Amino acid sequence: MKKVTLIFIATFGGMISAQTISPHVISSAGSDFQNTKLQVDWTIGEVLIHTIEHNIIQITQGFHQPYLTITNTTALPEDIGQIHTFPNPVDSYLEVQIQLNGMHYIEMHFFDAAGKLYWTKSVEDSNLYTSVSTSSLASNAYFLRVKIDNLFSQTVQIQKLH
Repeated sequence: MKKVTLIFIATFGGMISAQTISPHVISSAGSDFQNTKLQVDWTIGEVLIHTIEHNIIQITQGFHQPYLTITNTTALPEDIGQIHTFPNPVDSYLEVQIQLNGMHYIEMHFFDAAGKLYWTKSVEDSNLYTSVSTSSLASNAYFLRVKIDNLFSQTVQIQKLH
């Protein structure tokens, strides 16, 4: 038996190889870019993304998913007020305008996808307009979380360019 196994390995051993999978996607556009501070991979119109969930396990099929960020992006109820951020994408200054119906405690946190906090601001007011310099930040996705009275929260994704 050992001789047969040895002869089989010697004869077909060079032809046996493990499966290799190269990531490919069919889309209308896409690209990738990487430097010392940033990596960006993107596609438009992935053909298939499939997710299987069971208890605490989640398996997702698809491309360009190095990190999972869950963000609440729902707007504040109209009876509380409105939050506006502009321009988005931003280059050098991010403008934040908060218009509330009455006096409220406003708390703002600006952070990146890894959770690094860049600035925070807390005031009690009904209308707030602030301009924040983003010129020293790397091109990346950032998040502005606005809390009103610690009851309502809205998170806005901000894309920094250049």
